[in-house]
Amino acid sequence: MPEPDQLQLDLDGGQLQLDLDGGIELREIGMTRAAQSRQEMLEIARAVAEEIAREQGTVTSDDVRYRLNLAPSNIRDSQNWIGSIFRGGGFIWTGEYVNSKIRRNHAAPIKVWRRAP
Repeated sequence: MPEPDQLQLDLDGGQLQLDLDGGIELREIGMTRAAQSRQEMLEIARAVAEEIAREQGTVTSDDVRYRLNLAPSNIRDSQNWIGSIFRGGGFIWTGEYVNSKIRRNHAAPIKVWRRAP
């Protein structure tokens, strides 16, 4: 039996290649593109996140979406920029997760952040 990091499945004649580093690289590229396409909105969202963190001590992406009244979109990938709110040094992950309260997110775990000192 192959090791987990060497697992391959035959789907439609092709081989599934597991590549964590490649996946991380593609995630970074995608997040950068999404953030660049919505730079103005991202700056507003970061300011709102800082405000919430000052008020409550911590903040999540749900908190920011709620404050900005950003309803989930039916357009695929239209709100991927939201994943970049806490990038760039202004926030530190607390090490905690909470379940998203946005119904469409199916209670997926989201990170809890605080302002960087």
